Amino acid sequence: MRKSQAAPSAVDAVESFQRDEGAERANSRIEVTLQAFQQIARYLSAIPARKNLIWFSDNFPVSFFPDPRGRVLKNQDHIQKTSDMLTAAQVAIYPVSALGVLGDPTFDASKLAGSRRELEARLSANQIAMETIAEETGGRAFYSTNALSDAVKDAVGNGSHYYTLAYSPANYKNDGKFRRIRVSLADDNYTLSYRRGYFADQPSHEFTSQEGDDDPFVPLIGLGMPDFDQILFKVQVVPKNPQPPANAPRAGNNTKLKAPFTRYDVNFAVALPDIAMGLDADGTRRGRIEVMLIAFSPDGNILNIVRKRSNLTMDPKVFEATRQVGMQIHEEIDVPPAEIYLRAGIYDLNSGNCGTVGAALNGSFAKQSKK
Repeated sequence: MRKSQAAPSAVDAVESFQRDEGAERANSRIEVTLQAFQQIARYLSAIPARKNLIWFSDNFPVSFFPDPRGRVLKNQDHIQKTSDMLTAAQVAIYPVSALGVLGDPTFDASKLAGSRRELEARLSANQIAMETIAEETGGRAFYSTNALSDAVKDAVGNGSHYYTLAYSPANYKNDGKFRRIRVSLADDNYTLSYRRGYFADQPSHEFTSQEGDDDPFVPLIGLGMPDFDQILFKVQVVPKNPQPPANAPRAGNNTKLKAPFTRYDVNFAVALPDIAMGLDADGTRRGRIEVMLIAFSPDGNILNIVRKRSNLTMDPKVFEATRQVGMQIHEEIDVPPAEIYLRAGIYDLNSGNCGTVGAALNGSFAKQSKK
């Protein structure tokens, strides 16, 4: 546009649009990255002890800790949630740059790499992000190397030897702020790798999700997702006996499901200690959960959904009795006469924890348990 002597205002408008578009793409990528780490943290949370996550990428767009300059990032809430989940799951991150060793762009005939100064600036920012992520989570960064297999071996070896330390903070104020942790040795010849802090979150037992909001449970229970076991439960799925008549109201959101169909009884027994229950002054326990069933066709189309949210209120006697045997939940779902894959799960609207399981709806699914 400049070569064609376009109006300066037009050039400025195009440049402003490109900057906004680039920022929006970066924010979208950060959101996807954070969601992926949250799903990984959920999956790994049930495995005891430290876990080592090796992250290959050519760009590391996000840190899981506060901006050192005090800026509030657009994704700050999701960043804090991701940090909390990685901390609870004891995950150390080992960033590995997939770029390898780069040559001098001055000799690049395509001129797509930009100037040497631009390349050095990008690499420096990327390496700083990698070092920050690794240091804050207790891992190690690998860059400027083509020996990616050696980097993996070093990461595995580095993360295979560790000590577990615990302490009780003297500051009991849960204000949501980031708390720094420092571990030091008498011998300064050693370099320690450990998680450098945590968010002092206030445990909340208020209802954090409303019916009109985007349901945070939907992406966790989708087809192809791993089974999460932050909430343990047993589930039994059997054909209802007797089956309802063809003109009976449908069980599930698909009210247009045509006969013939099969109705299934779905019975849950949920481990109550896995549900965040607020405690009132009189000893009453309160919580809120969501139960979801999704029936998929072999090609991945959703055939029917059951989605119910419930407020839980239990006095001390009911709570103790339920804790002994598990919380009993009954749901029903109608599905057409075809090969069906059912996903079933429980989501705690207070803590954000969930449990999911999936299997084919044939005779082998009955009495299957999620443990």
